[in-house]
Amino acid sequence: MAIIFTWISSSLFSIGLQGNYELWVLNPIAHVPVAHGIWDPHFSPNTLSPIISYSSMYNQLFSLGLLKIPQLYNLQLFLQILAVISISLAKVHLHTTHQSIHSLTYNLLHHRLFFVIFDASQLRFNFHIASLISFSTLLWCGHLVHVAIPASRGGQSSLTIYPFFNFHWSLYSTHNDPENHIFDSHINAGQAILTNSTQIKQDTYSLNLSDIAHHHFALAVLLLVASNMYQWA
Repeated sequence: MAIIFTWISSSLFSIGLQGNYELWVLNPIAHVPVAHGIWDPHFSPNTLSPIISYSSMYNQLFSLGLLKIPQLYNLQLFLQILAVISISLAKVHLHTTHQSIHSLTYNLLHHRLFFVIFDASQLRFNFHIASLISFSTLLWCGHLVHVAIPASRGGQSSLTIYPFFNFHWSLYSTHNDPENHIFDSHINAGQAILTNSTQIKQDTYSLNLSDIAHHHFALAVLLLVASNMYQWA
């Protein structure tokens, strides 16, 4: 996890230093995202050659609501802190004995979750990684449902949780945004939040936000079930 956090933070630093993110967010369709610049005489003798970004990081940062370069730097610093925390937790796994964990768990905390996370003897990487990705994916689905989708509809709030308890689950996937819906506007806006239309939008050549939210929700449930099916030695 420390490597992943460091890798993402390095990409954010490159975008903030040499990218055109603030220009791109003004009109994402008209502008080409730039990952970083490169000084190389083989590309251009006297000018800075831009390298186009194909990783869709611009789109992901825009979905998070980040619009300014200082916000990218703050996120980069936060990921660096998470990387340091991940390294510290890894050292706990490596340098803590099986007996000390048992003693600390049963005598002080009496908490099974602590024993599952910090038990270094069984090396439960499957449970750790699946649970982490599951809850992270579920949180991203919640961000899309409660922030990104309403923002794309001009601030129009999405469906509440009442259809879930009334078993009217089909309401979450009915009346999706039509093709003539204007982004950031309530004109011709739908109300679906979890769909599986698999249709590509003609103006942006991307999936609908409701399709992406449904994908992350299904993946979160699948990984959560799979993590608990892991057999302990």
